[in-house]
Amino acid sequence: MANQTPRSEDGPNRRALLRGGLVVGGLAAAGIASPAVSGVAQASSYLAQEHWTYCNNCAGLFFGPSQNSSICPVGVAGQPIRHIGYNPSASYNYILDYSWSSPPSNVQQNWNWCWQCQGLFFGPFQSSSYCPAAHYGYSLQHQNVKNNNVDTYNYGLYHASAPPGYQGNWNFCDLCQGLWYSGSGDSSCPGNETPGGGPNGPHAPGAWNYFLSWIYA
Repeated sequence: MANQTPRSEDGPNRRALLRGGLVVGGLAAAGIASPAVSGVAQASSYLAQEHWTYCNNCAGLFFGPSQNSSICPVGVAGQPIRHIGYNPSASYNYILDYSWSSPPSNVQQNWNWCWQCQGLFFGPFQSSSYCPAAHYGYSLQHQNVKNNNVDTYNYGLYHASAPPGYQGNWNFCDLCQGLWYSGSGDSSCPGNETPGGGPNGPHAPGAWNYFLSWIYA
């Protein structure tokens, strides 16, 4: 999937930051020269978006400013619950990079924002994804297109290795196609429903270890 520019104003607040000199996790992030797996710096430019948030309910990642319209998989049919964690005591302020001009080999692109649940999912696997908003009149799959327009940036995530100050233990779930944090214990996956309408089962860990940059909220 090529880099996409959001065209709808219904999406996340597009606060773009130049990465050069941004303080990330207490360390300065070198945003123009990104190290590849080999350790050789490769010239690359990209933008960044703040306010992605860890959800204390499901262990997933969601866009914090849209918390009031989010849907968390911990809710059950007929009783929706919002993602929680958009405050300094509950989550770091995570930063996602997008619009890479030349991503290094350890950056995977094509991660998308879902306007239904406000979560992050892997776009190429959209057809097999599961969105927690499906119980409340929305599509079963995560959605990155609204009103015939692509409504998301093309985010790129580090895997296998990352610059200093990035947080690991973020995982791809092959049940729902979303991103979740495996270092917190419990999780809840919309693609792992319990028969009879009970609580969802946990996310399934993926093969790669993803890394996210962050600043204190």
